[in-house]
Amino acid sequence: YPRRILYMEIRGQGIIPLTRTDDKFFTPREIEQKAAELAYFLRVPIEVF
Repeated sequence: YPRRILYMEIRGQGIIPLTRTDDKFFTPREIEQKAAELAYFLRVPIEVF
């Protein structure tokens, strides 16, 4: 199974994993939902790539 990990990229700081690799695997829909919730909470735009 492919690993699905949610990352946050901060300009000038690099990429930070937000989910641990030993946690349950997320579906693409769950990752999208969590990313949207985090972006809303932080009041930042979201980019998916």
